[in-house]
Amino acid sequence: MDFNEFKEQFTEDVKQGLADAGIEVKVSTNTVEKMNESYEAMTVTPEGSNVGVNVNMEKFFEAYENGTDYEAVVGKAIGVIEGGFANQPTVDVSALTDYDQMKDKLIMEVVSAEANADMLDKVPHKDMEDMAVVYRFEIDSNDDGRATILVTNQLIETMGVTPEQLHADAMENAPELKPAVIKGMSEVMAEMMGVSTEDLAMMGMPMDPADEQMFVASVPDKIHGAGVLAYQDFMDQAAERAGGECLGLRWKDLDFENRIITIDHALTYYKSAESDSCVFRISEPKTEAGIRTIPMLDVVKDAFSILQDEEDENGPNMQVIDGYTGFIFQNRFGEVPNPGSVNRAIKRIAASYNAEEVLNAKKEKRDALILPDFSCHHLRHTFATRLCEAESNLKVIQSVMGHKNIETTMDIYAEATDRKKQETFNVLASKLDNVF
Repeated sequence: MDFNEFKEQFTEDVKQGLADAGIEVKVSTNTVEKMNESYEAMTVTPEGSNVGVNVNMEKFFEAYENGTDYEAVVGKAIGVIEGGFANQPTVDVSALTDYDQMKDKLIMEVVSAEANADMLDKVPHKDMEDMAVVYRFEIDSNDDGRATILVTNQLIETMGVTPEQLHADAMENAPELKPAVIKGMSEVMAEMMGVSTEDLAMMGMPMDPADEQMFVASVPDKIHGAGVLAYQDFMDQAAERAGGECLGLRWKDLDFENRIITIDHALTYYKSAESDSCVFRISEPKTEAGIRTIPMLDVVKDAFSILQDEEDENGPNMQVIDGYTGFIFQNRFGEVPNPGSVNRAIKRIAASYNAEEVLNAKKEKRDALILPDFSCHHLRHTFATRLCEAESNLKVIQSVMGHKNIETTMDIYAEATDRKKQETFNVLASKLDNVF
């Protein structure tokens, strides 16, 4: 029989099989549209309930076409449905349209914009490069899986909430419900293979977190982990996990006479496998691109001179990390500050400035010039962009930034060039307006 005949017969036989088992149900067929896929489904709802179980009939038809006995296919479907009923979360249906009750369950999912173009017309979303951020209400989660509801335009209209408010609440709640988990590839591989990192080392794979060159970002239950890309502080977390070159600088890395900074190592800060505390480690570049010298700008030299004066007054940083010592930066305890504390300091400075600027702008009857939320990662990207605007030689830019692949440099250069081109045309447009 073809799919249409199968669908009709399959629906009747499954309903009858459940009735024979003492389970009275309502059955309907419909097309289920999900992110990255859609399928013909049979929705089976127990009598007296508003919550049913969807069964992908296309999958069962495929099994039938591949030679599985029809009665076995029906039996398998009945088993799946009974299991779905048994594991069904307790849902307060009235709460599903009450945003005040549901907003604390908001999580985010990042999907391909191109593959889900039709679906995105029906759901609130935020574009992010070639991806899109969509939203779900997680109504239940356990070791067996999770139950979620995709937020649609119709649903938020019923709830009386705007897409902007939905996004703001998701940005606040999602990182709490599904915090980002960033692990080295060796740790991920060890988990997948069911072995220890020591076993990986015996197999010739890296086990030292400081030696990691590839990281995997996800969420604790590893379901739709790409959603962490939309988290406000994700890049800060990623930068902390991957390590940084600035905090690892030592006085011996500076050549004041020739105005040169030598970069040949990075400082990483991560949770130790032996304890719950975080530790510093030194990571040396695995490629030639990571070892480089950078010209020292006058403003940078002046900043280092200030730090040198402070050290002369307060004493040097005596901390030793993997044999490295003589670090330039230090906190009030005389040790290297962790990346998180630096980012928090930036946020405090920005918040203090913004508060004062709002008051001054009000007194002076003008618009306030508010600093956006930013971190060390943004400072690096801003420097790269300004360098691209000032320099056309991509190899020079690549060398200064330490990019392993020229494609990374080209992407930033293209972005900076597009922005500069738009600014140039805006100036040209204003001049043409004056002429005509």
